[in-house]
Amino acid sequence: MKLRWTVPILLSCLMLPQLAAESVWYLSNELMMPLEKVSAEEARKAQYALEVASDGDIFYRNGEVTAARSQKVTDGRKEVSISYSDGTWETRKYRDDLLQKIEQGGNGVDTAITFSYSEDQLTERKEVSGGQMILLTTYYRHADGTLAGTREIDRSGESRLAFYTMDHNLVTVTRQNQDKTVITEVLENGLMAEAFLTDGIPFHSYQAEYDENGNLILSEQIGEDSRVSIYTSDGKLSSVKTVYGDGRTGEISYTYDGAGILTHSNEITQNGKRVRIERWYTSGTIKTETQWIDDVPQKSTRYSSDDTSVVTIFEDGHPYADVTYAADGERILSIEYRKEQ
Repeated sequence: MKLRWTVPILLSCLMLPQLAAESVWYLSNELMMPLEKVSAEEARKAQYALEVASDGDIFYRNGEVTAARSQKVTDGRKEVSISYSDGTWETRKYRDDLLQKIEQGGNGVDTAITFSYSEDQLTERKEVSGGQMILLTTYYRHADGTLAGTREIDRSGESRLAFYTMDHNLVTVTRQNQDKTVITEVLENGLMAEAFLTDGIPFHSYQAEYDENGNLILSEQIGEDSRVSIYTSDGKLSSVKTVYGDGRTGEISYTYDGAGILTHSNEITQNGKRVRIERWYTSGTIKTETQWIDDVPQKSTRYSSDDTSVVTIFEDGHPYADVTYAADGERILSIEYRKEQ
Protein backbone atom coordinates (compact mmCIF):
# COMPACT_ATOMS: atom_id res chain seq x y z
CA MET A 1 0.00 0.00 0.00
CA LYS A 2 1.65 3.22 -1.13
CA LEU A 3 0.45 6.60 -0.04
CA ARG A 4 1.04 9.77 -2.00
CA TRP A 5 1.41 13.22 -0.44
CA THR A 6 -0.89 15.83 -1.92
CA VAL A 7 -0.96 19.54 -1.20
CA PRO A 8 -4.31 21.37 -1.70
CA ILE A 9 -4.22 24.74 -3.46
CA LEU A 10 -6.40 27.50 -2.05
CA LEU A 11 -7.66 30.07 -4.49
CA SER A 12 -9.04 33.61 -4.37
CA CYS A 13 -10.11 36.04 -7.07
CA LEU A 14 -8.73 39.20 -8.68
CA MET A 15 -7.39 39.86 -12.17
CA LEU A 16 -4.00 38.68 -13.48
CA PRO A 17 -2.38 39.33 -16.88
CA GLN A 18 -3.51 37.25 -19.83
CA LEU A 19 -1.08 34.94 -21.63
CA ALA A 20 0.09 36.00 -25.06
CA ALA A 21 0.56 32.56 -26.68
CA GLU A 22 -2.22 30.63 -28.43
CA SER A 23 -4.35 28.89 -25.80
CA VAL A 24 -6.27 25.66 -25.30
CA TRP A 25 -9.18 25.68 -22.85
CA TYR A 26 -10.20 23.01 -20.35
CA LEU A 27 -12.74 22.49 -17.63
CA SER A 28 -10.83 22.22 -14.36
CA ASN A 29 -11.09 21.65 -10.62
CA GLU A 30 -9.75 23.50 -7.59
CA LEU A 31 -6.36 21.81 -8.03
CA MET A 32 -5.90 23.49 -11.43
CA MET A 33 -6.04 20.13 -13.23
CA PRO A 34 -7.25 20.02 -16.86
CA LEU A 35 -10.27 17.71 -17.07
CA GLU A 36 -12.04 18.14 -20.41
CA LYS A 37 -11.14 20.17 -23.48
CA VAL A 38 -13.81 22.77 -24.29
CA SER A 39 -14.24 26.01 -26.19
CA ALA A 40 -13.22 29.33 -24.65
CA GLU A 41 -16.88 30.33 -24.41
CA GLU A 42 -17.78 27.14 -22.50
CA ALA A 43 -14.79 27.56 -20.22
CA ARG A 44 -15.71 31.10 -19.22
CA LYS A 45 -19.14 29.90 -18.09
CA ALA A 46 -17.73 27.06 -15.96
CA GLN A 47 -17.07 27.21 -12.23
CA TYR A 48 -13.43 26.22 -12.77
CA ALA A 49 -11.53 26.51 -16.05
CA LEU A 50 -7.94 26.39 -17.23
CA GLU A 51 -6.39 28.27 -20.15
CA VAL A 52 -3.26 26.41 -21.26
CA ALA A 53 -0.57 27.98 -23.45
CA SER A 54 3.05 27.22 -24.22
CA ASP A 55 4.29 29.93 -21.85
CA GLY A 56 1.99 29.06 -18.91
CA ASP A 57 -1.54 28.52 -17.67
CA ILE A 58 -4.28 30.82 -16.41
CA PHE A 59 -6.80 29.52 -13.87
CA TYR A 60 -10.37 30.88 -13.75
CA ARG A 61 -13.10 30.63 -11.16
CA ASN A 62 -16.58 31.65 -12.31
CA GLY A 63 -15.04 33.54 -15.23
CA GLU A 64 -12.57 35.52 -13.08
CA VAL A 65 -8.80 35.01 -13.24
CA THR A 66 -7.48 33.75 -9.91
CA ALA A 67 -4.00 32.35 -10.63
CA ALA A 68 -1.24 32.11 -13.21
CA ARG A 69 1.07 29.12 -13.49
CA SER A 70 4.32 28.70 -15.36
CA GLN A 71 7.08 26.13 -15.38
CA LYS A 72 10.64 25.65 -16.58
CA VAL A 73 12.59 22.42 -17.03
CA THR A 74 16.39 22.15 -17.00
CA ASP A 75 18.44 18.93 -16.93
CA GLY A 76 15.79 16.83 -15.21
CA ARG A 77 14.83 19.61 -12.80
CA LYS A 78 11.39 21.18 -13.03
CA GLU A 79 10.17 24.31 -11.30
CA VAL A 80 6.48 25.20 -11.23
CA SER A 81 5.56 28.72 -10.10
CA ILE A 82 2.04 29.87 -9.24
CA SER A 83 1.04 33.48 -8.62
CA TYR A 84 -2.32 34.06 -6.97
CA SER A 85 -4.50 37.10 -7.39
CA ASP A 86 -4.35 37.92 -3.66
CA GLY A 87 -0.60 38.51 -3.93
CA THR A 88 0.52 35.16 -2.54
CA TRP A 89 2.70 32.76 -4.50
CA GLU A 90 3.96 29.20 -4.49
CA THR A 91 6.92 27.47 -6.13
CA ARG A 92 7.34 23.71 -6.45
CA LYS A 93 10.70 22.21 -7.31
CA TYR A 94 11.09 18.70 -8.73
CA ARG A 95 14.06 16.52 -9.59
CA ASP A 96 13.48 13.45 -11.77
CA ASP A 97 9.73 13.99 -11.23
CA LEU A 98 10.08 13.76 -7.44
CA LEU A 99 8.86 16.78 -5.47
CA GLN A 100 11.82 18.24 -3.58
CA LYS A 101 10.58 21.52 -2.15
CA ILE A 102 7.53 23.75 -1.87
CA GLU A 103 8.05 27.44 -1.16
CA GLN A 104 5.13 29.73 -0.25
CA GLY A 105 4.98 33.44 0.53
CA GLY A 106 3.42 36.81 -0.11
CA ASN A 107 1.28 36.87 3.04
CA GLY A 108 3.99 38.14 5.37
CA VAL A 109 5.14 34.64 6.38
CA ASP A 110 7.43 32.53 4.22
CA THR A 111 6.95 28.76 4.38
CA ALA A 112 9.20 26.02 3.03
CA ILE A 113 8.33 22.32 2.84
CA THR A 114 11.18 19.98 1.94
CA PHE A 115 11.01 16.31 0.99
CA SER A 116 13.70 13.62 1.35
CA TYR A 117 13.83 10.27 -0.46
CA SER A 118 15.66 6.98 -0.39
CA GLU A 119 15.60 4.91 -3.59
CA ASP A 120 12.78 7.15 -4.85
CA GLN A 121 10.66 6.45 -1.73
CA LEU A 122 9.60 9.36 0.48
CA THR A 123 11.35 9.19 3.86
CA GLU A 124 10.87 12.66 5.38
CA ARG A 125 8.74 15.77 5.05
CA LYS A 126 9.72 18.93 6.94
CA GLU A 127 7.67 22.12 7.11
CA VAL A 128 9.30 25.36 8.28
CA SER A 129 7.35 28.63 8.56
CA GLY A 130 8.65 31.96 9.78
CA GLY A 131 11.94 30.32 10.70
CA GLN A 132 10.26 27.73 12.97
CA MET A 133 9.65 24.06 12.30
CA ILE A 134 5.91 23.45 12.11
CA LEU A 135 5.83 19.73 11.39
CA LEU A 136 8.38 16.99 10.82
CA THR A 137 7.09 13.71 9.36
CA THR A 138 9.27 10.62 9.03
CA TYR A 139 8.13 7.68 6.86
CA TYR A 140 9.18 4.09 7.57
CA ARG A 141 8.83 1.41 4.93
CA HIS A 142 8.79 -2.34 4.53
CA ALA A 143 11.45 -4.08 2.46
CA ASP A 144 9.16 -3.96 -0.60
CA GLY A 145 8.77 -0.17 -0.26
CA THR A 146 5.22 -0.16 1.09
CA LEU A 147 4.51 2.16 3.99
CA ALA A 148 5.14 0.59 7.42
CA GLY A 149 4.70 3.62 9.65
CA THR A 150 4.99 7.36 10.18
CA ARG A 151 6.12 9.63 12.99
CA GLU A 152 4.99 13.25 13.26
CA ILE A 153 6.52 15.86 15.55
CA ASP A 154 4.93 19.32 15.70
CA ARG A 155 6.28 22.62 16.99
CA SER A 156 5.17 21.80 20.55
CA GLY A 157 7.28 18.67 20.50
CA GLU A 158 4.26 16.35 20.62
CA SER A 159 4.89 13.11 18.79
CA ARG A 160 2.32 11.03 16.87
CA LEU A 161 3.04 7.55 15.55
CA ALA A 162 1.21 5.48 12.94
CA PHE A 163 1.84 1.87 11.89
CA TYR A 164 0.54 0.16 8.75
CA THR A 165 0.19 -3.58 8.24
CA MET A 166 -1.52 -5.66 5.55
CA ASP A 167 -2.71 -9.24 5.95
CA HIS A 168 -4.33 -10.63 2.80
CA ASN A 169 -7.18 -8.17 2.10
CA LEU A 170 -7.07 -6.48 5.53
CA VAL A 171 -5.13 -3.25 6.05
CA THR A 172 -4.58 -2.19 9.66
CA VAL A 173 -3.54 1.35 10.61
CA THR A 174 -2.52 2.07 14.22
CA ARG A 175 -2.09 5.74 15.22
CA GLN A 176 -0.72 6.87 18.56
CA ASN A 177 0.21 10.00 20.45
CA GLN A 178 1.23 10.29 24.10
CA ASP A 179 -2.00 8.88 25.59
CA LYS A 180 -4.36 7.96 22.75
CA THR A 181 -4.39 5.11 20.23
CA VAL A 182 -6.61 4.64 17.17
CA ILE A 183 -6.66 1.26 15.41
CA THR A 184 -8.30 1.20 11.98
CA GLU A 185 -8.92 -1.91 9.88
CA VAL A 186 -9.75 -1.38 6.20
CA LEU A 187 -11.19 -4.24 4.16
CA GLU A 188 -10.81 -4.66 0.41
CA ASN A 189 -14.40 -3.46 -0.16
CA GLY A 190 -13.63 -0.19 1.67
CA LEU A 191 -15.53 -1.02 4.87
CA MET A 192 -13.75 -0.26 8.12
CA ALA A 193 -13.53 -1.23 11.76
CA GLU A 194 -12.00 1.25 14.16
CA ALA A 195 -11.13 1.32 17.87
CA PHE A 196 -10.19 4.33 20.01
CA LEU A 197 -8.17 3.76 23.18
CA THR A 198 -6.96 6.04 25.98
CA ASP A 199 -4.01 4.76 28.02
CA GLY A 200 -4.63 1.39 26.39
CA ILE A 201 -8.31 1.23 27.44
CA PRO A 202 -10.91 1.16 24.61
CA PHE A 203 -13.51 3.94 24.83
CA HIS A 204 -15.02 3.84 21.32
CA SER A 205 -14.97 1.24 18.57
CA TYR A 206 -17.03 0.54 15.49
CA GLN A 207 -17.23 -1.81 12.54
CA ALA A 208 -19.25 -1.79 9.33
CA GLU A 209 -20.58 -4.61 7.19
CA TYR A 210 -23.32 -5.33 4.66
CA ASP A 211 -26.18 -7.76 5.21
CA GLU A 212 -27.68 -10.04 2.57
CA ASN A 213 -30.08 -7.27 1.46
CA GLY A 214 -27.32 -4.74 0.81
CA ASN A 215 -28.03 -2.72 3.95
CA LEU A 216 -25.05 -1.19 5.75
CA ILE A 217 -24.80 -2.30 9.39
CA LEU A 218 -22.74 0.01 11.62
CA SER A 219 -21.97 -1.47 15.05
CA GLU A 220 -20.48 0.79 17.73
CA GLN A 221 -19.23 0.36 21.27
CA ILE A 222 -19.04 3.67 23.18
CA GLY A 223 -17.77 3.04 26.66
CA GLU A 224 -20.28 0.60 28.15
CA ASP A 225 -22.97 1.46 25.59
CA SER A 226 -23.47 -0.47 22.34
CA ARG A 227 -25.30 0.85 19.28
CA VAL A 228 -26.31 -0.71 15.95
CA SER A 229 -27.37 1.58 13.07
CA ILE A 230 -28.84 0.23 9.83
CA TYR A 231 -28.69 2.16 6.56
CA THR A 232 -30.63 1.08 3.48
CA SER A 233 -28.88 0.31 0.21
CA ASP A 234 -29.67 3.85 -1.02
CA GLY A 235 -28.07 5.44 2.06
CA LYS A 236 -31.09 6.31 4.25
CA LEU A 237 -30.94 5.66 8.00
CA SER A 238 -33.45 2.92 8.73
CA SER A 239 -33.09 2.25 12.46
CA VAL A 240 -30.85 2.74 15.50
CA LYS A 241 -30.79 0.33 18.44
CA THR A 242 -28.88 1.16 21.64
CA VAL A 243 -28.18 -0.90 24.74
CA TYR A 244 -26.85 1.21 27.59
CA GLY A 245 -24.42 0.01 30.22
CA ASP A 246 -27.00 0.54 32.98
CA GLY A 247 -29.48 -1.82 31.29
CA ARG A 248 -31.64 0.76 29.51
CA THR A 249 -32.48 0.14 25.86
CA GLY A 250 -33.51 2.44 23.06
CA GLU A 251 -34.71 1.93 19.52
CA ILE A 252 -35.79 4.37 16.82
CA SER A 253 -37.01 3.53 13.31
CA TYR A 254 -37.57 5.80 10.31
CA THR A 255 -40.01 5.67 7.40
CA TYR A 256 -39.62 7.53 4.06
CA ASP A 257 -41.86 8.22 1.07
CA GLY A 258 -41.07 7.22 -2.50
CA ALA A 259 -38.93 10.33 -2.99
CA GLY A 260 -36.80 9.47 0.05
CA ILE A 261 -38.34 12.19 2.28
CA LEU A 262 -38.75 11.36 5.98
CA THR A 263 -42.44 10.88 6.87
CA HIS A 264 -42.50 9.05 10.20
CA SER A 265 -40.30 7.94 13.11
CA ASN A 266 -41.02 5.74 16.10
CA GLU A 267 -38.78 5.87 19.20
CA ILE A 268 -39.01 3.39 22.08
CA THR A 269 -36.96 3.40 25.29
CA GLN A 270 -37.14 0.83 28.06
CA ASN A 271 -36.10 1.63 31.63
CA GLY A 272 -38.61 -0.11 33.82
CA LYS A 273 -41.32 1.73 31.92
CA ARG A 274 -41.84 1.65 28.18
CA VAL A 275 -41.71 5.15 26.67
CA ARG A 276 -42.73 5.58 23.04
CA ILE A 277 -42.50 8.80 21.00
CA GLU A 278 -44.10 8.84 17.56
CA ARG A 279 -43.35 11.68 15.15
CA TRP A 280 -44.97 12.55 11.81
CA TYR A 281 -43.34 14.73 9.17
CA THR A 282 -44.46 16.71 6.13
CA SER A 283 -41.81 17.41 3.46
CA GLY A 284 -39.24 16.31 6.01
CA THR A 285 -40.41 18.81 8.68
CA ILE A 286 -41.90 17.56 11.94
CA LYS A 287 -45.61 18.34 12.32
CA THR A 288 -46.88 16.20 15.20
CA GLU A 289 -45.33 14.31 18.09
CA THR A 290 -47.06 12.08 20.62
CA GLN A 291 -45.59 10.46 23.74
CA TRP A 292 -46.87 7.33 25.50
CA ILE A 293 -45.77 5.66 28.73
CA ASP A 294 -46.73 1.98 28.88
CA ASP A 295 -49.09 2.66 25.93
CA VAL A 296 -50.96 5.44 27.81
CA PRO A 297 -50.77 8.84 26.01
CA GLN A 298 -49.04 11.58 28.02
CA LYS A 299 -48.79 14.55 25.68
CA SER A 300 -49.10 15.43 22.02
CA THR A 301 -47.47 18.34 20.21
CA ARG A 302 -48.64 19.98 16.98
CA TYR A 303 -46.17 22.29 15.20
CA SER A 304 -47.37 25.21 13.04
CA SER A 305 -45.69 26.86 10.07
CA ASP A 306 -45.19 30.06 12.12
CA ASP A 307 -43.07 28.01 14.60
CA THR A 308 -45.68 28.17 17.34
CA SER A 309 -46.79 24.88 18.85
CA VAL A 310 -49.74 23.46 20.74
CA VAL A 311 -49.06 20.85 23.42
CA THR A 312 -51.99 18.70 24.53
CA ILE A 313 -51.50 17.31 28.02
CA PHE A 314 -53.28 14.04 28.92
CA GLU A 315 -54.65 12.87 32.26
CA ASP A 316 -55.44 9.17 32.71
CA GLY A 317 -55.15 8.78 28.95
CA HIS A 318 -57.59 11.60 28.13
CA PRO A 319 -56.85 15.16 26.85
CA TYR A 320 -56.78 17.60 29.77
CA ALA A 321 -55.38 20.93 28.51
CA ASP A 322 -53.98 22.61 25.38
CA VAL A 323 -50.96 24.85 25.94
CA THR A 324 -49.90 27.14 23.08
CA TYR A 325 -46.23 28.13 22.98
CA ALA A 326 -44.57 30.99 21.11
CA ALA A 327 -41.91 30.38 18.46
CA ASP A 328 -39.15 30.30 21.09
CA GLY A 329 -40.75 27.17 22.57
CA GLU A 330 -40.74 28.66 26.08
CA ARG A 331 -43.18 31.56 26.29
CA ILE A 332 -46.80 30.45 26.87
CA LEU A 333 -49.38 32.25 24.74
CA SER A 334 -52.50 30.53 26.07
CA ILE A 335 -53.84 27.64 28.13
CA GLU A 336 -57.17 26.01 27.37
CA TYR A 337 -58.57 23.30 29.65
CA ARG A 338 -60.81 20.61 28.27
CA LYS A 339 -61.97 17.78 30.43
CA GLU A 340 -63.53 15.10 28.24
CA GLN A 341 -66.49 13.17 29.64
